[in-house]
Amino acid sequence: MIESAFDQDFKLLDNLPRKILMIEPGGWGGICHYTYNLCQHLACCGCQVTLVSGTPYELESIPRSFRLEACIPGNAPYLRKLRTVLHHLRIERPDMIHLQGTFSARRDWLPLIFLKHLRLPVIFTAHNILPHEARERRAAGMRSAYRLLYHLVDRVIVHGQTAKRDITGLFKLARTKISVIPHGDYTFADTGTPPEPSESRRWLGLPAHHRVILSFGTIREYKGIPDMIDALARLVREIPNVSLVIAGKPIGIDPETCSAHIRRLGLQDHVIFRPEYVPFKDISHYFQAADIAVFPYRAICQSGALQLAYAFGKPVVVTRVGSFPETVHDGENGLVVSPSDPSALATGLIRLLLLAQKDLIQMGRRSRELSESQHSWYMVAQKTAGLYAKTLSR
Repeated sequence: MIESAFDQDFKLLDNLPRKILMIEPGGWGGICHYTYNLCQHLACCGCQVTLVSGTPYELESIPRSFRLEACIPGNAPYLRKLRTVLHHLRIERPDMIHLQGTFSARRDWLPLIFLKHLRLPVIFTAHNILPHEARERRAAGMRSAYRLLYHLVDRVIVHGQTAKRDITGLFKLARTKISVIPHGDYTFADTGTPPEPSESRRWLGLPAHHRVILSFGTIREYKGIPDMIDALARLVREIPNVSLVIAGKPIGIDPETCSAHIRRLGLQDHVIFRPEYVPFKDISHYFQAADIAVFPYRAICQSGALQLAYAFGKPVVVTRVGSFPETVHDGENGLVVSPSDPSALATGLIRLLLLAQKDLIQMGRRSRELSESQHSWYMVAQKTAGLYAKTLSR
């Protein structure tokens, strides 16, 4: 019988050191949640993982099977953050470093050259190929800095074939240097006994009889919130008993701009707008209250918030950007519509909202099935450990 690639990877891994230093600078939000799950499941694969992360660390109270060093101060100068990481590098003496983000893309090239001099392999997960915000993305030297970063690290992980095509084309990277590993599930957020939808709707101040659409996650320019508000104006004309919940921390955008847009269209009675970071313990309320989760993004690589919707078994409406069309099974667990097109977004939402509740529930079950199969952390950790083995074998 011919061995599978995974079998070969794990035979190789059994003969190699497994000490990994994982670095995630933030300590909060989607990439923090992603990294926690990856570390947890890599530990189950036999890897000895130390996570160096930001302080305060949002998931401090959740059980873990890896070592946590929550020590990177968020507002500290760059050199202080770098010294903190180098201190743990000296203590841990890892066989490999796995980066889940940058401290400063235009400065990180120097420590990467240092690591290359030490012959210490570095894996970089490109959650975003370039910075989200246009102003940062267009800053002098930014694209060159990312080109240097991608060329200095040993391997780059992306979450979809579209991202692989984009990053290789934009930065002239060898396709063999890029590994596609799907974004892992966020079922860890669906813990214990979830609140009843009616309880969550009372908690959010939503009308009990309304269909509820949820836009969840950091509020940023590229996420298309104005398109969603414009789409809602048409929605309420055709389906009056509908509410939209927008929840997340604003980054690079003035929340009053959204509030004024809502008032200008007379939608105050149909929108719950909470421009604030949603702590981990409250996430379930937002998704339990919702019938549909919407992602009207104008650009994206992949989304942790989409995995939250899957974990809570919600049908979704997404735009045709990044790896969304690879992730959402159009017509099965949601719909894929044109980006930057409020009319197409409204049409898709109306199509789902007019379905019987049992049909919406069935689509949500399909989302949960995808979460537990194509996005399972067991599979993601296996692929990541296999990549470590291949990299170390060189």
